[in-house]
Amino acid sequence: MKQSKFTKTVIALYMYGVKPKHISKELGLSPRRIKKVLKDAPTCSLEDATSIVLDHTLNKGRNKRYIVFPYITIIKPNPRVTCNDGYEVSIQCSEYTYCEPRENILDVSRYTKFELGFPNEHDVLLNGYQDTDIFSYTPRDVVVKLIIKHGGIKL
Repeated sequence: MKQSKFTKTVIALYMYGVKPKHISKELGLSPRRIKKVLKDAPTCSLEDATSIVLDHTLNKGRNKRYIVFPYITIIKPNPRVTCNDGYEVSIQCSEYTYCEPRENILDVSRYTKFELGFPNEHDVLLNGYQDTDIFSYTPRDVVVKLIIKHGGIKL
């Protein structure tokens, strides 16, 4: 059964320990609809849930950070991502960062590689991507493994 992006987001947030009433507030839907989705839908893997929560976290407020000038479009940087064990890192994706694709896209789920920067502690998973304090073209699966290793995204 193919699941909608909405269904996957609800399941992922629930797997991360967010209560249905908070999910309904976050997504702007009734708690009854959220509970129905959770009752009818199967679960997903931790990697899929983490990837969806990462997209949800980076997409939050992205449209407000999207600035259009006459000849240029800019996306202001994403806020730092904090994990449950206190690990923090900047995860960026836009036309002007080391990511793939190098475009300004409102939906973060379309990015396959990210630019990570200035973590509060070094992690061996990022070896091979480092260029000074920036970790260029870090694949999505490495970012997801990094987040899982540090206990998931603090919501």
